[in-house]
Amino acid sequence: MSYYEYYEFLAIDRPLSDEARTEFSRLSSRAKVTSRSASYVYNYGSFPGQPDDLLQQHCDFFYYMASWGIRLCMKVPDGTVDLQTLAVYQGQDGGIAGREAGPGFVVTFATGEEHYLPEWLEGEGMADTLAPLREEFVRGDNRFLYLGWLYSVHHWFGEDYELGDPEDQASLLESCEPPVPAGMNGLSAAQQALVALVGIDGFLVAAAAEASSELRRSDEALLFGLIPDLSEKERNGFLVEVASGDRSVEVRLRRRLEELLGKTHGQEEATRWPRRTVRTLLTRAQQLRGEEAERKRQNAERERKEAAAQRRQRIIGLAPAAPRLWQKLQDLVEEKTGSAYDEAMEVLLDLRDIASYQRTEEEFSRQVEELAGRFRKRSALVRRLNERNFLNKDWKPSPVPSAGPGLFKKGGD
Repeated sequence: MSYYEYYEFLAIDRPLSDEARTEFSRLSSRAKVTSRSASYVYNYGSFPGQPDDLLQQHCDFFYYMASWGIRLCMKVPDGTVDLQTLAVYQGQDGGIAGREAGPGFVVTFATGEEHYLPEWLEGEGMADTLAPLREEFVRGDNRFLYLGWLYSVHHWFGEDYELGDPEDQASLLESCEPPVPAGMNGLSAAQQALVALVGIDGFLVAAAAEASSELRRSDEALLFGLIPDLSEKERNGFLVEVASGDRSVEVRLRRRLEELLGKTHGQEEATRWPRRTVRTLLTRAQQLRGEEAERKRQNAERERKEAAAQRRQRIIGLAPAAPRLWQKLQDLVEEKTGSAYDEAMEVLLDLRDIASYQRTEEEFSRQVEELAGRFRKRSALVRRLNERNFLNKDWKPSPVPSAGPGLFKKGGD
């Protein structure tokens, strides 16, 4: 496995200042710096900066990927989440973590120990794909947190659910899941990308989604009608932030109005199902996996029967033309080319099925052996006959080809 590290920083709410761009550029000659991002690729050496400090000082989103794992961090405004909530979604090995960072928090998702990624995977473009996770989270969407917890469960037990220390495994199996956010049955594009990137079991996600309510979108007219309910100081604060080019103001204003909407109209989300244990989730995921395997088996069997019925109808219609097919076979063999031999095998396949339909398999086998005997020196032809099982395993060409009556009259040498 080759050495590979990728670092990318995104400034989402505000562009990078000139000072920040200069600092990012000075860190490495391989830096790619724009007004909104700074990225670095390493195939040897190491990044000289401190990602946490750079995120805290200049950026809103950080993405790191190496062959041994992934880490993404998002800086979110104060009031978005609290440490107690983050602790509820924290897993056994990898997943969600958080820390206070000035007037806000840094929320981190990291893969667990011994989580190795495919060698071909590269980091370029993934930060932009995953960055919407931050906006969704700031708006109050906790599906990112729940996916982090699901990742830790999947990573600890594996798809077969047989990994981990027995003592820790027993206690974890009986622990309860954190609150299930709405909309787990319709993940956003960024959430789906995270699931695919870190390999969270799709059946485990589906099992979790069974206890998730539909994601409700607030009515725009209701939301905007609550703007007068904000204090003048609050409204002016939002206007100042808009004028300063802060992209986060839209998200935070919407979140604030949704808070007011919830208080005004009593739209607090209620949990539909009781919280399930990890054992229950894993068992259900295995059940869903088995159901999917059975569906695939039934679909494959149905398709096989349909194909067999269509094939039989074709052979019934083709049977009267068998003599012409034998002649076509001989003409193709006489061309002495690989493509003609390949076409000849398809003609033979039709003839074999016709023989099976007419119950003349012995005559078919005799004629194929005559074909192989007369053209025994054409190794490409004989090889194809063997690969397609048109010849018996113990068949060997006769020392002298039969000169008696038969289908193939021309010499094959």
